[in-house]
Amino acid sequence: MDNLGSRIRTGILILVGIGVLLGGYFWFAKWRFGRKVHKYRVRIATAAWVQKGTLVTISGVPKGRVEGLQLYPDSVILFISIEDYALMNGAYAIVENQGVMGERRIEVYMGKGDTLPEWGTVPGYDTPTIGDLVEQANKLLNDVDSLALEARSAIRGVSERTQALEARVNETLSEIEDLSRELRASVRTVSERTDTSFTRLDSLIVHLDSVSVSLRALVEAEGTAQRLAKDDKLYKDLEKTVRSAQDLIEDIRANPKRYLTIEIF
Repeated sequence: MDNLGSRIRTGILILVGIGVLLGGYFWFAKWRFGRKVHKYRVRIATAAWVQKGTLVTISGVPKGRVEGLQLYPDSVILFISIEDYALMNGAYAIVENQGVMGERRIEVYMGKGDTLPEWGTVPGYDTPTIGDLVEQANKLLNDVDSLALEARSAIRGVSERTQALEARVNETLSEIEDLSRELRASVRTVSERTDTSFTRLDSLIVHLDSVSVSLRALVEAEGTAQRLAKDDKLYKDLEKTVRSAQDLIEDIRANPKRYLTIEIF
C-alpha cells in the first residue's frame, strides 16, 4: 500500500509539473505572438561589422535585430525587425559602437508623420568603428609628435641664431674697445710731441665709444635674448649695427689716414 501511495503522489507531481510547463509555454507563446513585429529595410553606404543578429535599438532600448543583409555595388541593405513600434516618415538609422569591445548596434530614430509601410526603406548612416577611432587617434598623436619636433627645432634654430648674433656683438665690442684704446694712445703720444689737434680722429673715437656703450647696454639688458627671438625687426636692426661697426673697424685699420685730420696751431 505504501508503494502504491508513493507512486500515486509521484504521478500527480509529474502531471502538475507537465501542466505548469505547458501553461507557461502557452502563456509565453500567446504573449510573444501577440506582440506586433514590424519589418523594414535600411539602405546604407557601408555597414562595418554589422551582421545577422546585430542588435536594433530605439533610444538605446533593445527592440529588434538585423534579420539579414544584401550587398550592392554602392550600398548595403539591412533587413531589420522592430517589436511594438512602427516607424514614420523621416525615420533613419545610425550604425553605432556599443561598448569598448567594438560591438555594433543599429540605433533607429522613429521620425514623425505618417506610418511607413511594412518593408519600407529608411536611410542609414555608418559611424567610425573602434578600430577607426584608434587609427585616427594614432595619426593625431603622430601629427602632434611631428609638430612638437618641428617646434623644438624652430626654437633651437632661433636660440642658435640669437646666440650667434650675441657672440658677434661681443666680438665687435671687444674690437671697438681695443681700437678705441689704440687710437687714444696714439693721440696722446703724438699730442705730447707736437702741438696738434686731431679733430676728425677725436670725433671718430667718440662715435666708437657711443656704439660700444649702446651695444654693451643692449647685450647686458635683461631679457635681450628673448626679445631678439620674438622681435625679428630688432634682430635685423642689431645685426645691421654690428655689420656697420665691423665694416668701420676694418676700414679704419685698412685706411687710417682717411680719418686723420691734423690741425697745427
